[in-house]
Amino acid sequence: MSNISLFILMDNQYGYYIHGRTPHGTADINMKEMIDNLNREANQTIGGRGLEPNSNDQMFIIRVDRAFRTQYEILLRNYRVIICD
Repeated sequence: MSNISLFILMDNQYGYYIHGRTPHGTADINMKEMIDNLNREANQTIGGRGLEPNSNDQMFIIRVDRAFRTQYEILLRNYRVIICD
């Protein structure tokens, strides 16, 4: 129902990417449009929610290298400083 994706690292170099995408172009709709959109999905008259066209694959196991993890830690440390100030 939304266009929110998640990137979760469970370990230093291992985690998940959860692809949250609505195939309807926008998630900011009223209840009638939401019901119509869900009916189109149920009837398979619209593309899937997956990362690739006409796919429903939304969760992926990822492995990141040390350089990526180092950059991630730097960004996270900077974010924590902003929140704590």
